[in-house]
Amino acid sequence: MNGTVFSFSTSGFVDTAEGRAMRPNENVGGDALAQWLSGVLKETGFAVTEPWFEDHGSVFTVTDDGRTYLCACSIEEDGSDPREGHVALELKQAFLERLRGRNVFDPTDRVAAAIQEALEQSPAIAGFERA
Repeated sequence: MNGTVFSFSTSGFVDTAEGRAMRPNENVGGDALAQWLSGVLKETGFAVTEPWFEDHGSVFTVTDDGRTYLCACSIEEDGSDPREGHVALELKQAFLERLRGRNVFDPTDRVAAAIQEALEQSPAIAGFERA
């Protein structure tokens, strides 16, 4: 993967009834998390799209300095509390960029650092880890 994954537990970020109805996979939430995180990143100054639903949660793109990232947010909806949450950030690359070794994800990346800071500062998140 050309990116990073953040894992945590949470009792927060509960999807709305409308969000739950839109999920392709009823056991995977993440819309409330994606809405919150995309808003935080937008306030920080990044170009961010509106989140959309996927079978693995909710996804949005982030653009910074000509680089575009996919940010996927998921929270397991298995009836447990707290629930397990994940945010995966991956740098989108064109085929030729990959072949030439350009546009490689840097672990100290500004977008990743902003996501980590937001997650670490959220009172709704505990047991934060970054892989």
